[in-house]
Amino acid sequence: MKLENISKEQKIAILPINEAIEKTKEDEKDINKYLREIKNCKEIKVKIIRKNGNKIDVTFVNKYMKQWLDEEIEILINVMKNEVVQLKKELLKMQKEGEKNEQN
Repeated sequence: MKLENISKEQKIAILPINEAIEKTKEDEKDINKYLREIKNCKEIKVKIIRKNGNKIDVTFVNKYMKQWLDEEIEILINVMKNEVVQLKKELLKMQKEGEKNEQN
């Protein structure tokens, strides 16, 4: 489907889906990069920002604490990745349905 061949109203519906699909692809790349970084890191630095705005820097180098954090962060990032993949699938499905309706 070429954008120049469709009405203005249809473009309004299609462009946000295309933008959302691109955003999910970017998010998926970023998440994969974070997973690689977590697996190859020597230490983990965390910045805690209190409600009053005070910042506390914490570095985890203890073998067991770092291992635990690695595992927990990896689980969290994988959950985020799964959500992005699901969203991308749904958006692609919506896009295909829109293209089918356009052909009919």
